[in-house]
Amino acid sequence: YAENQTGCKMQAFGDEKGGEFVGKKWEKYMSECGIEHSKTTPNTPQQNGIAERKNRTLEEAVTCMLAEAKLPRAVWGHAFALAVRIVNATPTRCLQGKTPYEAFYGKKPDLSMLRVFGCRAYVHVQKKKREEGKWHTQRCIYLGFEKGYKGFKCYNPETNELVISRDVVFDETEFPGIPWLEEDR
Repeated sequence: YAENQTGCKMQAFGDEKGGEFVGKKWEKYMSECGIEHSKTTPNTPQQNGIAERKNRTLEEAVTCMLAEAKLPRAVWGHAFALAVRIVNATPTRCLQGKTPYEAFYGKKPDLSMLRVFGCRAYVHVQKKKREEGKWHTQRCIYLGFEKGYKGFKCYNPETNELVISRDVVFDETEFPGIPWLEEDR
């Protein structure tokens, strides 16, 4: 993916030897591609300090997003995906004030679709999907945006469905939440 997006060849790959990237096939592939494969010592996260710190930052961001939006862990993945997008769109000193997105793609990120996670979202119901005399909107909760779509990802708690739409009106001051499941407490 990185090679296709940047036009640059991968030169090195590092991992914590957690098991995901272990095996003769993997080592052969890395060797055939001319990619240097470095590993940290097992069970020593301190050797991978930068990545471990970023993981902790993301975990704390997701925890705050879920708590503020009054949403259960069941939507953790959606919060995580949005948190990663926010971090990648945030300028950083190590990139001389550029964002990670900008450093990777060579252009500034588009923030026009960014909204407050978990806020009330009124999703327009298309005429062909709407019954006569029914509401023109469905009350949902904003969960981010779906890769590959130019639309917002919203959850409808009444139908228990994810809805992707570009026709959404947001109330970023209202957080309807979802009743917490007992195992989330």
